[in-house]
Formats: sequence, C-alpha cells, structure tokens
Amino acid sequence: ILSTAPTALPADQAPLGDCSHDNLVIRRRSLAEPFTDNIVLLDYEFSTSTHHERSPVSIADNIETVRSKIESACWSSQRDPANVRLLAVSKTRTADEVDVAIQAGLCHFGENYLQDALDKVERVATQVSWHFIGAIQSNKTRLIAEHFSWVHTLSSQKVARRLNEQRPKHLPALKTLIQINIDNDPNKAG
Repeated sequence: ILSTAPTALPADQAPLGDCSHDNLVIRRRSLAEPFTDNIVLLDYEFSTSTHHERSPVSIADNIETVRSKIESACWSSQRDPANVRLLAVSKTRTADEVDVAIQAGLCHFGENYLQDALDKVERVATQVSWHFIGAIQSNKTRLIAEHFSWVHTLSSQKVARRLNEQRPKHLPALKTLIQINIDNDPNKAG
C-alpha cells in the first residue's frame, strides 16, 4: 500500500500488516494518519495461475475483498472510507483485465513500464486516471506528460521541468509525488 502520508511506515512495520485472500496479497500501511488524498496500492499476485487462466469473476471478487478490508480498516481507525483511493497496479495485466477492473468500479491504475502502459492507455476506452509509478528516464518524459494523470516517482528537478514543459496545455496539471532520499544513499533516487 502506498500512501501520501508524510509519516508512512515501512511495510514490515505497518500496523495493519499484510493480509491475503486466495491468490491476492494486500500490503497496507497505517490508515490512521488524517490527511485527505490517501492512495491505496493494490497489487494483484496470481501466483497459482497463468495469465490466460484468470477469470473476470476472480478479479472482481478480489477487488471487492480489498474494498471490504479497506472499509473495515477505515472504520476501525475512525476514518471515512470515501477518502481512500484504491490504485490497482496493472503493470503485468492485459487491457482486457483492466477493463474487468473498471467494470468492478476501479478508476486508478498504476504502471511502471511505459511501453506496456501506452498500449493499455490507448486500448482502454473508459476515462481512467493513469499513474506512472516507475523510474523516469528523461527521454520518456514527453509520453508520460501526455498520457498520465499522476507521477509517483519524481526524483529530480530536471525531470520535473521536462514533465512541466511537455505537459499538453489542454490537460490539467500533472499531479506528482516527490521522492526524497533522506539518508543521501547514492544507490537510491530522490
């Protein structure tokens, strides 16, 4: 689970921990922090089936299970579930599977491979919010600026300037989450 909370905990220290249902694994960070633009990251893990064996029913059922758990966690922490946004990581899913998730009520999808994402963005007919969650190479900023609503991995001023300059004027401002390397580790971005 990814949240915009300034004090989010590492997943291994999350009070709500990991929970699983059939072949879906949900990783959650604390939902106790009061802020208005929460994002919850849903990552499907279908470890026992191949790409072609997944059924639309199981995707919809898994989404409902995740929503139920989010709602329960919100009520137990005295938060309004309407203030939590579920973000489905669709990086290994087909456009057809994204359509099934849309039919189940999801409208936010995260991708970290630009070329795979562009195919889905073009094929999915419904208006959804696409989130870029991968590392950004400066030669790919134009396509990200043109096709995504959110960037979760802004790690340099150079990339920020390029995204801003290359964002089409008819689109709303690109929403960004800034990566900060708080311990100055040269192996980390930010």
